Amino acid sequence: METIGDKVIIRGKTGGVCIKTSFMPCSKDARTNELLCSYNLCPNLFHFYYMIDVSYLNFKTLQETYTSCKKKGNIRASQKELNKIKDLIRRRLIPELDELDKEIDKKGMKTIIDKYPSLIDVIENKEDIREEINIWMKKN
Repeated sequence: METIGDKVIIRGKTGGVCIKTSFMPCSKDARTNELLCSYNLCPNLFHFYYMIDVSYLNFKTLQETYTSCKKKGNIRASQKELNKIKDLIRRRLIPELDELDKEIDKKGMKTIIDKYPSLIDVIENKEDIREEINIWMKKN
């Protein structure tokens, strides 16, 4: 970040950063740009493995919302929540889990846990989380 920080705009976002470049420009339409940015849907959004705990917490929150909507009979709202869950899985959870696996292979689990102790629950339950992801991706 220090190397490219003076050449591009970098803004913090939940779970990662938004890097504005000429390769992936923001929408020219101000309303669309604002919407994409505020809901973390921007194509310039980059995530990092050390934010997997935040992404997983978001995943669990969306599951609770989905279940609540479904229980109340709000089919349309529950479907929207399911769409959000699947989007979070595709754009954040799977890439962050994959990156976490690579970092563990490269640096070792102890090094990662020492540097990011908040990841211990995710690291210890990675396989269960992947199974949970598969179950949610198959839901209709």
